[in-house]
Amino acid sequence: MFLTKDDIVMLTGTRHRSKQINWLRNSGIRFWVNVAGTPVVARSAIEGTPSKIEESGQSQWQPNALKRIAA
Repeated sequence: MFLTKDDIVMLTGTRHRSKQINWLRNSGIRFWVNVAGTPVVARSAIEGTPSKIEESGQSQWQPNALKRIAA
């Protein structure tokens, strides 16, 4: 359901939480910061799996990183 700490390190290229958070923000990837200050990323934010928003007909959110690839 969520990326592991190692997955986030691989994705962001750093073990520093503040740098991970900055990278995720700049890349447009949705995440939360838990009470421990660690970024939490849902797998669906990376894998592009359908969400309830898609099913309801609302516009689909897409990370900035993917928008750059599509452009």
